[in-house]
Amino acid sequence: VGLALVTGGIYSDIPATSRGVSQIYSLVLVTTTVWSFSRLYPAVSSHHEWFQSANILFKYKRFSLMPVYSARLVTVLLLECIWPTVYTFICFPVVGLAGDLKSLCSISFLLAANNLCYLSLGATLGSLAQHVAYGMSAATIVSQGSVVASGFFTSLPPSIDWVKYCSPFYWTMQGIFKSIFRWSDSLDCVSGSSSSVGSNQCFLEYDFIIDDLKKRGIYIASFNVDSSDNIFTAAIALVAITVFLHVVLFLRCFFAYYRVNWEEVTR
Repeated sequence: VGLALVTGGIYSDIPATSRGVSQIYSLVLVTTTVWSFSRLYPAVSSHHEWFQSANILFKYKRFSLMPVYSARLVTVLLLECIWPTVYTFICFPVVGLAGDLKSLCSISFLLAANNLCYLSLGATLGSLAQHVAYGMSAATIVSQGSVVASGFFTSLPPSIDWVKYCSPFYWTMQGIFKSIFRWSDSLDCVSGSSSSVGSNQCFLEYDFIIDDLKKRGIYIASFNVDSSDNIFTAAIALVAITVFLHVVLFLRCFFAYYRVNWEEVTR
């Protein structure tokens, strides 16, 4: 709550100019970064300890794997959705980007899904690593790589441009932008881009930041581009990444639970 109020206060009074677009870009970047890394590293440590403890119980089959794993999964995922939602419904109205309820719900879902993606990444790496330090190192490499590969900081070579589709950061950033901006939005400028928006007004898609993102294949507030205001693909991608990571985590637990002592088998 405090973080949401402070962030909203810092970015309040955003002008309807190119400077305002830059401030919104900064706000979305800060917000997405916070909900990418705030739960990543604690998840590595906590799930490493949980897996080591559970591994001892796995040996004696004191409980069934599926009920315990499912109960923990549902509890963690539901609880981890609360704070991104609270953050969204406090920060964005304070900034003045409340818009309608649909936009706030879209942003909160994207932030919560992004949080779950990186939480799941940390949990998976923590359970796979032999030591917490190894898990932390792997989490740093993978998470930072996903941020760089998102395409919001630099253009990737065409041969590896597809990597951005594996980045939760990429889907979350563009999804939030699409929830905030519409192709019909305009901003103050020296000379209007079209008479349909009035004098000294320009369509948002002609802003430098929006135009630069468009050159990287990230279409936001673009006229006659259906995907420029559609977050459905981003939502599905974030859910798919989370599901994939939990499948890996479950398989790790599954093989630990049903492991075979091959030394005893070969005696």
